[in-house]
Amino acid sequence: MSRRGQWDAMVALVSDEMLNDVAVVAPVTELGLRLRERYEERLDRIGVYPSVTLTDAEWQLVVDGLRG
Repeated sequence: MSRRGQWDAMVALVSDEMLNDVAVVAPVTELGLRLRERYEERLDRIGVYPSVTLTDAEWQLVVDGLRG
């Protein structure tokens, strides 16, 4: 569907519940904490690829949340 440019149709097929099962969805102020809660027992490092550009201050919030 993405190759055909049917992005709107894909949105209708993926519920919020499905998205939350495969992705960490949170405001920047909570993102680090949510990542830590989800993965701290499974991972010792993580890569973050945000869907938006973050400022240095926002990245610091994420890092602080990851560190606890």
